[in-house]
Amino acid sequence: MVQIVDARNPLFYRSIDLDAYAKEGETPRRTLLIVNKSDFLDDRQRTAWGDHFKKENIDFVFFSAKEAQDEIDEEAKKLRQEQRNAESHDQYDEAKPAGAPQVVEAEAVVAKKETSPYPVLSRVELLDFVTKIATDVLDEVGVRVKDKGLIKFGMVGFPNVGKSSVINALLGASTYSHKTQRVAVGATPGKTKHFQTMILSDKIMLCDCPGLVFPSFVNSKAEMYCCGVLPLSQLRDHVSPCQLLCHRIPKRVFERTYGIKIPISKTAKETDPVGIYALLESYARNRGYTTTGKGGPDTSRAARDILRHYVNGRLLYCHPPPDVTDPTIFDIHELAKAQFPDLVEPETTEDEVNEEARASTEPNVDEELDFDTTVEDKRAVSKRLKKHGRKGRKGRDKNPYEDSDFPGGAAGVHINSGGKKKNRRP
Repeated sequence: MVQIVDARNPLFYRSIDLDAYAKEGETPRRTLLIVNKSDFLDDRQRTAWGDHFKKENIDFVFFSAKEAQDEIDEEAKKLRQEQRNAESHDQYDEAKPAGAPQVVEAEAVVAKKETSPYPVLSRVELLDFVTKIATDVLDEVGVRVKDKGLIKFGMVGFPNVGKSSVINALLGASTYSHKTQRVAVGATPGKTKHFQTMILSDKIMLCDCPGLVFPSFVNSKAEMYCCGVLPLSQLRDHVSPCQLLCHRIPKRVFERTYGIKIPISKTAKETDPVGIYALLESYARNRGYTTTGKGGPDTSRAARDILRHYVNGRLLYCHPPPDVTDPTIFDIHELAKAQFPDLVEPETTEDEVNEEARASTEPNVDEELDFDTTVEDKRAVSKRLKKHGRKGRKGRDKNPYEDSDFPGGAAGVHINSGGKKKNRRP
């Protein structure tokens, strides 16, 4: 049994009870933990999590299905281009010199990864690791007729952790090829609807199943939205998930990522969490998201965008293991400085930032007035500005054509007054 978890919060996605259930019984199963999306972790964070898993006696590997899929697509794209060039020029040897630098580059990458105590495995390395497990199991159990000599690897985990993406990476299925076997993937949770099997080799069968949400009394519904377990299209209350984001992402990261200015109070510090509505309103105004009716900022739509960016990893936050020795490895403010090396404190004051953020929404009546004028002059100007405003029923002119020479008056029809008309023509 293979549990696939997200590297940003492995303990949230790992089910300890399922792991214990697989190991008990007459025929205990071997378990493996694949920490997917490991490209979100740096070397120090990966080392901290690797030490934690090793301390808990958990068989694990770090893997990135996205990086593996990108390599497969790049190789397929190059091969496709080489075939087109060979067909057009009828020279098949032209593609050979282009392959030599790729071998040197691949060896350099592998050598660089080996320097880390817990490297992110490539597709070939993960395939060799899985094959070794299958060989060990066959040596222990032997070949069973009902399984046709195949070792089944069941891929289980929460929705949207990348189970199908890992299977596609192991199969070597490219998005450019339509002949290879491939399972459907998607950003929305619940893409896999039914159980399906894929033959990887003469020894290995991969089983892909829909995402399983394991019951837990610790995790809230807001946390499940932030982790991508629940689809954002079903989001009704956006305040609770955004509260978690504001405590995990620094203010400067929001501003640099979206190019916005978030107003803060005079007593607030740089390390304080961002205000929820200050963030959502600033983002909505910057993107032009408005509500119908009064035309205010659409905070609900802005919240969905920001939560989607958090789930996809554009806004990155990685949870630390419970036994981490150096908390600065996962400190959000230190990581923000590493993410944006040129991140410096702005020269403008907090009052200037707040005034700049409010300038686009609050109309200033004094902009049309001269500040040297008296109060009476301001009242006169404001009264003149309201001259053409909307009038009520009492302010309407009951007889607008009283002084005009309307030709209808000659016919004996009194059209200048309301109510019952007099002198009607028989």
